[in-house]
Amino acid sequence: MKVANETSYSFDNNQTAAHLPHQQYCRRYFLSLIKKGFISRESTGIEIGPGTGDFAKFLISKGFSIEFVEPSKDAINILKDRYPDVKLHEQDCCHTSCS
Repeated sequence: MKVANETSYSFDNNQTAAHLPHQQYCRRYFLSLIKKGFISRESTGIEIGPGTGDFAKFLISKGFSIEFVEPSKDAINILKDRYPDVKLHEQDCCHTSCS
């Protein structure tokens, strides 16, 4: 079944975003960007709003260096425990000036 007005991302098995749970979709989409050469494992990624770091676990398992930007003090405490070697920026990107 195809969803109307769906943005279609093609994966190796021809599934589209509407057919996948969110975490699985993110992982497959990210891997497709690597495969197409848009992202390099030599790059450092910044995960904005990682929450408790579920997607970070996936990124680290694939050999990526990452940094976190997270405003929640509760999430920050969990992230520090789970990922002590990952650089953490404690701030809210929605209320930060880029100037």
